[in-house]
Amino acid sequence: MKKKIISLILIMTLLGAYGRFFVKNQEKKARLHYKEQEETLVNNLIEKHPNQTFVSEKMKHGEIIQFIPHTSEKEPISFYEDTMTKISGELKSTTKDDVKHVLSVEQEPLQDNVEKATFKHQLFTWNKHQEQWEEKQNEAVSSHILESRSHSPLTLGHLFQNQKNLIKVNELIQNDLLHQKKEQSVKPILSLPLLSTEETNFTYDKNHVVINFPKNELGLSQYQVDYQDVGDLLNPEYVDSAYIKPATEVDVPVLDSKCVALTFDDGPNDSTTLKILNTLKNENVPATFFMLGTQAERYPNVVKKIADEGHELANHSYNHPDLTTLPAEQVREQIINTQVAIYEASGVLPKYVRPPYGSVNYETAVAIGKPIMNWSVDSLDWKAKDKKKIIEDVKTSTHNQGIILMHDIHEQSAEALPDIITELKKQGYQFKTVSELVNQSEPLTVYYSSMDQRELSPS
Repeated sequence: MKKKIISLILIMTLLGAYGRFFVKNQEKKARLHYKEQEETLVNNLIEKHPNQTFVSEKMKHGEIIQFIPHTSEKEPISFYEDTMTKISGELKSTTKDDVKHVLSVEQEPLQDNVEKATFKHQLFTWNKHQEQWEEKQNEAVSSHILESRSHSPLTLGHLFQNQKNLIKVNELIQNDLLHQKKEQSVKPILSLPLLSTEETNFTYDKNHVVINFPKNELGLSQYQVDYQDVGDLLNPEYVDSAYIKPATEVDVPVLDSKCVALTFDDGPNDSTTLKILNTLKNENVPATFFMLGTQAERYPNVVKKIADEGHELANHSYNHPDLTTLPAEQVREQIINTQVAIYEASGVLPKYVRPPYGSVNYETAVAIGKPIMNWSVDSLDWKAKDKKKIIEDVKTSTHNQGIILMHDIHEQSAEALPDIITELKKQGYQFKTVSELVNQSEPLTVYYSSMDQRELSPS
């Protein structure tokens, strides 16, 4: 009996040892099979992503594999690498199971020098029953339109070449919206965000671009710009040549006679402005009035009278600050609020801006978004107490195709004007509005006369 018990114990021990050996052996085989399947999966993935840098990062719960497009020197391209790093960070925070995340990029040429890069995420899990890796997810995470040579995001600056052209695109959009508008105020339209050369928030297509706007008063989320409507603004490196038109040349006006433009700043009011209007009417002389928004709001009837009598209305800021000392948004407020005041009084939207003190730089001009109209003849009427001095200064300084600066808020200016007009007529001058004198004008350009135009550049 004792021998039987010992034999049984021995048999049980041997069976236990064999069982443990068997289990360990099976586990070893399973690990080996797992490893082989893992290597097969990775090798298959590498074959599907040739000419890309393979990066693997082991985690507590799995692995993140990246296939990053690289340069001819085998260096990972920074945009792809940075974007994948960001996606990886998000995956790490949500991964709980033993999985493999695979990140890759699908590149699709759209046009010369333009490509679409779609970042894809594949999720593989280990099926214990079938003992193989299974793809559980294959989806696009994000897509980007890139400049294919630099592999950097395509910008509106790429498409439209420069900030000047983007200001023109802004104006095209605003004019279309103004044409469509019914009874609502023009301010939400004029307040649409400015387009920037660095902007990437748009959808590129072969025949148009859809610009996405941030939240705004108008409630406009996007606007489609057809290439056929802006062919002279487009960059042929990124758009089909069929849409490209020669850039419109700015014609310098050829005037058959001596011409000059009278301009008046800082008004209107209901006294000296009216005296000046009477003189202009009696002499049959047109002029351009650069108005302050505060004054236009205070004297809307005078604004309307100026427009009705055939004079040109222009913008001189809202309350006369040095615009170069203000941030861009405050500059925009100065201009937009004045545009609104003049429009509501007269139904006219001014084309030109004269910054107070003639003070302007590139950044300010971008925020203004209109041609800058300064002057070449300064009457100095703001400091002269004697009308004869004003008359003499204008008489001796005036030149052909010049722009004369006066102010319609000073009594001495109103008193000097009849003699100034008489004297200049004697010298053979004809009077024009600024638009008639300059003819075509461009944003980011300062006009001192029809022959003196200076384009502003970034500092």
